[in-house]
Amino acid sequence: MSTNAHIRNTMKYSAANPYWTFALLTALLAPACAAISVAAVRNPTSPLTVHKKTGGKTAQARWNVQLGKLSLTAGGTGGFMQLSDVRAGDWSKSTGLVITISHNGQTTKSRFATADILELTRIGADIAPARGWQVLLRNGSVVAGQPQTLNAGDLTIKARGIGMLDVPLADVAAVRYGAVPAIRPVATPNDTLYLTNGTTLVGAINTLGPTDVQWSTSLGNATVPWSRIRYMVLGGAVGTMPVHGLAQRVCLSHGSVLLVHNLTWKSGLVTCQGPGGKPLSFLRSTVLKVSICGGQAQWLTDFSPSIASQVPYFGEPNQWPARRNLNVMGGPLRADGRRFSHGLGVHATSTLTYTLNGGYRRFVFLPAMDQSAAPFGQSQARVLLDGKVIWHSGLLQVGTPLQLVNLNVTNGRVLSLQVTDGARFGVRARMDWLDAALLRK
Repeated sequence: MSTNAHIRNTMKYSAANPYWTFALLTALLAPACAAISVAAVRNPTSPLTVHKKTGGKTAQARWNVQLGKLSLTAGGTGGFMQLSDVRAGDWSKSTGLVITISHNGQTTKSRFATADILELTRIGADIAPARGWQVLLRNGSVVAGQPQTLNAGDLTIKARGIGMLDVPLADVAAVRYGAVPAIRPVATPNDTLYLTNGTTLVGAINTLGPTDVQWSTSLGNATVPWSRIRYMVLGGAVGTMPVHGLAQRVCLSHGSVLLVHNLTWKSGLVTCQGPGGKPLSFLRSTVLKVSICGGQAQWLTDFSPSIASQVPYFGEPNQWPARRNLNVMGGPLRADGRRFSHGLGVHATSTLTYTLNGGYRRFVFLPAMDQSAAPFGQSQARVLLDGKVIWHSGLLQVGTPLQLVNLNVTNGRVLSLQVTDGARFGVRARMDWLDAALLRK
């Protein structure tokens, strides 16, 4: 067996935002805050791509920027404050992000610490699922590109829009082609290869080449052309590598979604620490979205639950597991005629438990029945902190008015989200925890 196969076999395994007024914008500028470790990021997001319009002069990119500060509307709903249709200037870890704001004919430059930012989204990007080969990493990254070679424990990927990228094989969770069923890494000492004809091959990756993959199996070595491979799942940890300090999740127009550190952009070029802590650079014009991990506010979808269970009235347990940024059926999150980018889709009866360890002060979310639950779906939801109920929804139905829930979780150690059926025998009991986020102390 080759050295790389030996490395594989000797791995250790483990478990609707309001607009700001100009005066409010300038009043809420905040200094940089110290970086604090956050929980692990799990389950890669869907890869993204952008279809750019051709012809004419390319205008300077405009952005919507969400900050880790809450704003309430008169009706009680709300969310994180947003700077709408602004220009994003230079950005570095030490100086923060420069934003140019135009209001009533006046232009002002403001600077925001990275920790105070929640997300940047490029205006006008037409987002659609990426095509072709994708490499899924254990930290939640998705690299769009063709695997090339395996040398000294590193997988080399020809990443679209980036070039050759070396990633430690221990950091790779799976490799897939196009749209395939959700891949859930499991603790196993073996790699599993899924072929286009429906058969599987269990063993360990030996070598990779531009046209085929060589595997070591109990029956000997096997050479499989890339054209016969649908996806492969690599043995390894169930969980993912923790994110320490501030990090950024960057969605690129070529299809990659990368969790990076020390992001800097200036003069059209982005530099950062990419997968495996290695230097990485790409054009700023390819960036569609940047989400901040480890800042003052953090999407709950960036945390791994210590408990995730779902027991339906009929069928097998966990047949409808919670979905990140999708409803429980795999469709977009929709409620009150709106589509949401962030949230957890669940099905009654479900429990999601998170370890906070006293590091947070507020938990905010919009509880709602997903529109796909109509006409029969209804549920009840509650939130527990250290075993004590701190909020109860009452009966939720499709069309129940959205209202932001803002809970005090100061010094709390364990947060549990529970959903029960609304006396309909679990029929379409599809509930969403929309825009769920934790705010640091």
